[in-house]
Amino acid sequence: MEEILPNKFWLVYEKLDENSKIDLDEFIKFAEDADRTDYDKRRKLKDKIIYKKGNFSHNGRIINYITCFVPKRKVWNDLSINNNLCEEEDLNKDEWLDEFHYAKFSQGIFTSVKGMPTGISLEHPNTGYAGYWSNIFILFEDRHLKFDIGRKSIHGMTSKIYKHYSREIFNNYLNYITKYVSGEITLNSEWDKEEIFADIEKLINLNSTKSKFIKTPKDQEASVSAIFYECIGNGLIKDIEPYVSGYRNKYDLYAKWGNKKIVFEIKSKLKNILKDFNDEQKLFDEIDCVVCWNVSEEDDQAMSNRGINLEQITTSSLSENNKIIPNSTHILILSGFVKPIYVIDLKKVLE
Repeated sequence: MEEILPNKFWLVYEKLDENSKIDLDEFIKFAEDADRTDYDKRRKLKDKIIYKKGNFSHNGRIINYITCFVPKRKVWNDLSINNNLCEEEDLNKDEWLDEFHYAKFSQGIFTSVKGMPTGISLEHPNTGYAGYWSNIFILFEDRHLKFDIGRKSIHGMTSKIYKHYSREIFNNYLNYITKYVSGEITLNSEWDKEEIFADIEKLINLNSTKSKFIKTPKDQEASVSAIFYECIGNGLIKDIEPYVSGYRNKYDLYAKWGNKKIVFEIKSKLKNILKDFNDEQKLFDEIDCVVCWNVSEEDDQAMSNRGINLEQITTSSLSENNKIIPNSTHILILSGFVKPIYVIDLKKVLE
């Protein structure tokens, strides 16, 4: 069978669907959210090729690059076969590999100049966790690369420059993703329980007689959630009857308050609720109450930036408390035409 291929660089991830690849910068932004767990990060990267485009400025000289990281080494061969670049039996033939190895997807550090691949590759620099170099492809596009027909290698200062930036790219992958991808090599394969508990011991003590938790739930959404349920169970938060938690992975708690059906969302910080919604109207239409820990000026400012007023609830003996969700400490107001959202600051509840 013959097929005419386009005159362009063919990158390993280009023909993949959006569920099979992810931009490294997108993942870094996702991972830096304080509420993301290691499980969330592993799910985000599961069976995906990670890629990144960028450039380095070296003494005013712009060196463009494109790079990708495959979750398993066998992906190079699998995608080569799937894209009809070779047959499976070819990969077991030394003669074919010697003659046509350049025709399949593979790891390595490669160079091009003025849009033209040189066919010249570089040895990777010496680093720790060197086995991961087999998962990485890097292509440098450098207009200042001096290229002569028949040249087979790059030496001297040019080689040092490319190796320097290859190391930067490698370390970026090492820092952000190797812990979460399912590759053939594993980092930190042993879970050090003693080390984890040593870190936990450094957390601030909660010191509350109203909760069994020893440490503060600050920045720990799962702990905020657990303390909230504990407070419902021990009667500190009254009149809330839970239906179900996390139904259809939409909101954290569907519950009953008297004759009303209400929806709770639980966050470590109040401002984190804004990340879930691009449309404030949708937020106010769907949620009745946000449970969080320690409402701060930072939360107030984040709400104000989105046109939402955050007000502390003050009650007097004349207040109609039957209209306020039990133990609410604050209220979010978008406008007079939209129902407000109540806020339960668990820190205040325990105090």
